[in-house]
Amino acid sequence: MNIYDENRHRPHSRSVFLISENKTYLYSDLNIYVHQLHDIFARHEICQHHKIALLAKTTDELVLTIAASWKLGIPFVPLSPNLTDHELSSYIERLQPELIFTDADNQNRLSYYQDRQMLFPAFNKAYINNNVRSGVSPDPESYFGYFFTSGTTGQPKIVPLKRRQMYHAAESSALNFRPDTNHFWLLCMPLNHIGGISVILRSLLYGSGIYRLSSFDKELVKNLLIEETSIQVVSFVPTMLKRLLSDPDFSVHNNFKTVLLGGAPASPKLLKEALRKNIPAIPSFGMTETCAQIAAVKLNKRFKIKSGLVGTIFQGNEVSIRNEQGLSLQPSEIGTIWLKGPQVFDGYFDDIDNTNRFDDDGWFDTHDSGWLDEKNRLYVFSRRSDLIISGGENISPYEVEQALQNVESIDEAAVTGLPDEEWGQIVTALVVFKDGYSISLEELRSALHNELPNFKKPRRLIKVESLPKTRSGKIRRDQLKVIADQS
Repeated sequence: MNIYDENRHRPHSRSVFLISENKTYLYSDLNIYVHQLHDIFARHEICQHHKIALLAKTTDELVLTIAASWKLGIPFVPLSPNLTDHELSSYIERLQPELIFTDADNQNRLSYYQDRQMLFPAFNKAYINNNVRSGVSPDPESYFGYFFTSGTTGQPKIVPLKRRQMYHAAESSALNFRPDTNHFWLLCMPLNHIGGISVILRSLLYGSGIYRLSSFDKELVKNLLIEETSIQVVSFVPTMLKRLLSDPDFSVHNNFKTVLLGGAPASPKLLKEALRKNIPAIPSFGMTETCAQIAAVKLNKRFKIKSGLVGTIFQGNEVSIRNEQGLSLQPSEIGTIWLKGPQVFDGYFDDIDNTNRFDDDGWFDTHDSGWLDEKNRLYVFSRRSDLIISGGENISPYEVEQALQNVESIDEAAVTGLPDEEWGQIVTALVVFKDGYSISLEELRSALHNELPNFKKPRRLIKVESLPKTRSGKIRRDQLKVIADQS
């Protein structure tokens, strides 16, 4: 079996590729858009060694351009329209794309690059170009995209991703689940990160379809998962699933396969609530550097829920848990997670970011901490940069946050460590209370009596109206300390 052969699951031209609010595009329509984009690239003398940038809200044209660029082998740079003008200019200066596609809302934001800008081409059903070669798979070692990390802990890094990574990621994911032909992966994630874009590229490789929403809309998503039997898979961050589960009327249709959870740890409470409502939700582990998920719990409604469990590393890839001296640890011992394999990237775009991130054998230091059990299943404890060290004890903010979610009065919570002369750091909780609720620090610590030992309980409580998050729903942990310092 050659996983690099993109024609293994080649769909019929009449199969559906994309559905949005008002339109349906077949795979034959996608091929027409490939012709349109091919001619634009030819006019601008763009080849596989160049880059194009994509700056737009989520639209059909953005999805079609990502898919067509993949098929043509042209690397793309997805940019969030939520970036400031200064950030946009900085990102473009760093990567120097030859062409910048924008939508109407963003076309005037890059005045210094007007000569490189153009609006996304509108789909033209009548467009024909018989000179476009089809069925040719580009080199697996060629780059398909350049991605900025989410920046939840500081300055984003640039991650170049290769086609080889996506081939292996899609193949491994399919062993667990995949939509059927003319069935859909619901896309409601932003398209400037690998989590959302991988939905498009997996669908291309599977020959299945995408059901596109402009953003996560709780009521719309709820109704689709209840009524639209052609939707079989959806990707969520845990916050999205939590919002849906808070609705007593939420359920999924009988043909639905799974909710893939990523981007942040899923609490046992959330998973148990999903299980109670017969919502098949599975935790996963991955990052931009691994082309999204590289581990996931096996799709099984009877899987045992354990805190931190993210499943087994996908086939072909390897995981090692190491101490600070770089020595491998035994099962159940917590250390740093190192990864190696075809899904792992080859290094950051800027050489300075690669310092101390790879060993001599090509293993990648994720800067996350976790452990393996006796069955070689991976558990994630914390990201190293988020780890709180208080009184000499290592404390995972995720563990404390999961305990806080069990307190009745709390709607959302995030935890960080603040400097302290006595303890080194103190556990600090930023809490969004449910309407009509509020408790003191002493009451909170008492409520956590059976949940956490004393050294893990918050020593400071800050009430906030909302938590700082990225557009994809991840906690902006770099902002937690800023808010706490100002409170």
